[in-house]
Parts: sequence; structure tokens; C-alpha cells
Amino acid sequence: MTPASWVLALALAAHSRSEGAARLVVFGDGRVDLVVTLGTPDMPELCDADLAVVDPARRAAAEQKVTTCVEAGLPRWLRLRVDDEPCTLAAGSWRRVDGRTVELATQARCAPPAGRALAVDWGLFSGSPLEFVAAVVVTLPDGGERRALLSRRHNRVVVAVPAPPWRRALPWAAGAAALAVAVTLVVRGRRRRPAPPAGPSQQAR
Repeated sequence: MTPASWVLALALAAHSRSEGAARLVVFGDGRVDLVVTLGTPDMPELCDADLAVVDPARRAAAEQKVTTCVEAGLPRWLRLRVDDEPCTLAAGSWRRVDGRTVELATQARCAPPAGRALAVDWGLFSGSPLEFVAAVVVTLPDGGERRALLSRRHNRVVVAVPAPPWRRALPWAAGAAALAVAVTLVVRGRRRRPAPPAGPSQQAR
């Protein structure tokens, strides 16, 4: 093993726990934008690539390795469903935020989620000894937010997406409309009812 390999192995052994963040923005048409924020020290565990190298050639090789890894990996590591319908995730991308922070991004296409449950399955670092915990914020179409912690041990969150107010009012509106129709029919029926025949005293007049 080369000295560089020894250094990397020792760094991985010391790096046993890490924290990051994830944000999911849910749109009414079923689009979901996902961004995961983590540190560059996490990348050797995630993609077997060291983004901290200084040599330009080695850094370029590491960045290309991360690109290939994230493009194929992110749609596998994150799985979304609306009720029983799986969502389709686009190829992942990544960027450096600063010297120690990286963002991974993708977009999911789901069934319209209003009035249904959105489930997020978290698979990042599932095959790694790294204990990575992400603080997750889910922004819903109505602007509300749901928060959760996801990790290898607690790898699923289910969020109820509220229906828009106009949809919640539909059953009441339908009931009121049906009642109005029924009342109208009763009133019309009474108006059309023939007058009773005249009695003997009325005929004598």
C-alpha cells in the first residue's frame, strides 16, 4: 500500500460519522426538486473519490469519478413514491459549494401528489460504515414545510401532501348543489299541483 493509500485509509477510519442536509421542493404537478448537501470528506465513502487532492490532474480525475458516480447513483440512492406509484428520477449532478461542501441535485417526476402521501426512501451510504445523518426539509405545494432526520437506520419519511382548498370544498359544494336541486324540484312540484275541484256550495254560487 502506498503512503497516499495509508493516509486515505486512516482518514476513512477516523471519519465514522457525518452530518448533512437535504431539501425537497414538491410542486403541484408532481415535480420534486432534490438537493443534498454534504462535505467533501464524505465523498471517498460515497464515490471512492478524494476531492481534497491538490494535484490538478488527480483532482480532475477525482471530479470526473464523482460525476459518473452521482449521475448513476443518485437516482438509486433516493427513491420516491406517491402512494403506490413510483417516481422517475433524472440523472444526478453535483457542484462544489466551497472547499468543504458539495451539493448533489436531481429532479423527480411523480404523480400529482395533492391529497396523497409522498414517501422518501433514503439510500445514501447504505453500504458504507459511515453514519451519515441528513436534516431533511420538505416544502409542500401550499408553502408548508415538514422536517425529518434521515440516516441508514431511519431511512424513510412519509409526508401527507394536503389537497388545495378548492378541492377540499368540492364535497360540500356538491352536497349543497344537490340540496338546492332537490328543493327546487319540490317547489316546482307544488306550484304545478292542480287545484282541488269546487265543492257543492261553491258550485251553487
